[in-house]
Amino acid sequence: GQARMNWAAWLQLRGEDPREQVRAAIADFDSARELVPDDFRPWKNRAIAHFNLGVWRMTARLEDPLEDFDTALRDYDEALARNPADADGWRQRGVLRRNWAAFLESRGQDPSVQHSLSVAEFDQSIALDPAGAESVRDRGVSRLHWGLWRLGQGGECRELFDAAIADFEESLRRNGEQPK
Repeated sequence: GQARMNWAAWLQLRGEDPREQVRAAIADFDSARELVPDDFRPWKNRAIAHFNLGVWRMTARLEDPLEDFDTALRDYDEALARNPADADGWRQRGVLRRNWAAFLESRGQDPSVQHSLSVAEFDQSIALDPAGAESVRDRGVSRLHWGLWRLGQGGECRELFDAAIADFEESLRRNGEQPK
């Protein structure tokens, strides 16, 4: 499955349609789920595949990705039920929700619920991996995007911007860099 996902990524970089390879990878992950039903990794890999397919639909084809995002979310539910301590799984789920919010914004819909849920997913990831910088940075990105959306709607955004800046500074510190 992973080799097919790598091939799909290569096709995407070339501007080609990756769907055939992603679908084949999903079939591989389905086979792995049957072989090791209690393992979280086939579910997580399936979630990543559906997420990537949704992002490709949203960006390259300007199509609705929500069916793929919804399937990815259900797969993350299964993966995290099998391994609730997977900090990276929670982080990836937060990235999924942030992209879901971006799609809603592009359609003129309120993304607040998805932004709020993405921040909660990152909070869970940070609780599981307190030293990790990636989830802190990703939470800052979500807060920044949410704040920008609120600003565009004429709403209050200062608290979100302040929290985003604090997240970016903390992420730098965790990476051994000093904020400027």
